[in-house]
Amino acid sequence: MGPEAIRRQSPLDQAVRLKKSPAPFCHAISKEARKQLREAYRIFVAAYRQASAELRAGNRNARFPEGCFPPALPFVRDDGLPASRDGPRFAAG
Repeated sequence: MGPEAIRRQSPLDQAVRLKKSPAPFCHAISKEARKQLREAYRIFVAAYRQASAELRAGNRNARFPEGCFPPALPFVRDDGLPASRDGPRFAAG
């Protein structure tokens, strides 16, 4: 389809047929590059899951992969006790 045919189309028209194929994992210049990206992502996810498990086990020095956001730690009050689910309690009066 050339530029003139594209200009003649209405912007309100919808496609007659839609492609049903799933979206690709990523766009890459070659099959080998896509394979390398997939492998790098697999390694990243495995490292993140390992560090997350260590953090849940109590290791606050767990090393997360560069470029990620570690999961948030629970809020702890100044007195060292965990915050109650009902919120702070105030004395009446």
